[in-house]
Amino acid sequence: GERAKSPARPVVLEAHGPRASAAALVAAALEPSAIDELRLHESLASFKQLIEQNKTVETLPELFAFGLLADFDVAKLAALVAPRPVHFVGADERARRELGPLAAWYALWGKQHNSAQ
Repeated sequence: GERAKSPARPVVLEAHGPRASAAALVAAALEPSAIDELRLHESLASFKQLIEQNKTVETLPELFAFGLLADFDVAKLAALVAPRPVHFVGADERARRELGPLAAWYALWGKQHNSAQ
């Protein structure tokens, strides 16, 4: 496709907010040859935060996909993007705790990477 025509130009996908960040994570996980790097701003650190913050399906329907939290929390989606970098820009303590184990996953790929910034 399009990537084959211009392989020298890396694609950095930047997303703002929990909805766009979740969509960007899924897109990068599904399209490894199309997206080279993610920069996520104001992303959830875990879909558990939806429950903790009493969010409802009516307010954020796309984040309440059936089975999403059970099988693919934010850290697992980010792990599917590896070894390509995923940056959680402005990460808070919760994000550093939830996403910290990703550093070991990247190390298995021979990459030194800290996702929570």
